[in-house]
Amino acid sequence: MTVPDTRDLVLDTLLRTDDIELRHRVRAEVVASINRALPGLSCLAPTDDRKALAALLHHDGIQPAGRTDPALCEGILRHISQMPLFNSYSAASSDGVARLPDQARKFPIGAVPTQEVCRTPGVVEIANDPNVLKIVECYLGCIPTIYSIGIWHSFPCENYNITQTFHRDYDDFRFCSLFVYLTDVDEQSGPHQYVKQSHTLDGVRDILARWASRRASNAGGADLPATVPEFYFQMRFTEKYNVGGAFHRSFAGLFGDQVVDVMGPAGTSFLADIYGLHRGLHPRGKPRTILNVRYGIGAGSFGPRHGHAVPHIDPETFRSRLPSSPTVEYINRNFLR
Repeated sequence: MTVPDTRDLVLDTLLRTDDIELRHRVRAEVVASINRALPGLSCLAPTDDRKALAALLHHDGIQPAGRTDPALCEGILRHISQMPLFNSYSAASSDGVARLPDQARKFPIGAVPTQEVCRTPGVVEIANDPNVLKIVECYLGCIPTIYSIGIWHSFPCENYNITQTFHRDYDDFRFCSLFVYLTDVDEQSGPHQYVKQSHTLDGVRDILARWASRRASNAGGADLPATVPEFYFQMRFTEKYNVGGAFHRSFAGLFGDQVVDVMGPAGTSFLADIYGLHRGLHPRGKPRTILNVRYGIGAGSFGPRHGHAVPHIDPETFRSRLPSSPTVEYINRNFLR
């Protein structure tokens, strides 16, 4: 019998609390504690404008992150082209069966095994891009921790994966994700969708004001979330908010140009606070392949504590692809044990 670690239970409870102020207080204290404990570790130079670097990410919840070299993306695609795939965005969330690519296409998502992702030339280097790390540190408020690296394909098929519905992630008290398109992405290949400002309490209040107006006019919003806690914390993967439900039918009309469709050629890169509402649209005609790196203030509920740890990676092989410094060691410590 496995006894759960009580620290994990407390952390998971706090991450999902509907006490908004408590969540913010805990986040501030954790960030302050990290900065007190690690005063010499930073990705930033003294001349960096901390406020400007992540301004758009703070305001909208999503920010461009430049363009990754298309030749590097092509090399990554070649390297993973024949690798077995799990039928979800990670092995831990799948049925545990690694399928050949032709068989995996019957499912909406096929994830490359995490250890193979980390061994792929270029991936670790992208995850540790100095310009990205600067933005992430400014957003988090402290030196970041990489707790997840993944690549998955989204395939056109009849079925949907639950991540192709609007949802929030609850990985940490403050976290964000780097997305890099490894293939060209247009409206036919399942672009990433994000609801700007849905990552903040003020943004949620504005959204709820729109819903209140919609209810008053009897325009079909009666079964949508009614309170800030319900919207802010309970927009999870539930049948009530599934692809065919009222939430998704009403969504585009309620939010209009707040819903961003990220499209672009291979190499298009962006950062997003995925606590904000988001989804990867279901491809209609062409598959999409994406690299995802998650950064948090701690190990993250998505990371090693919940079955998403990187298995059997040779730390020395990992280190050989990165500069040697205490900062790099800390950021990548989940992969260097």
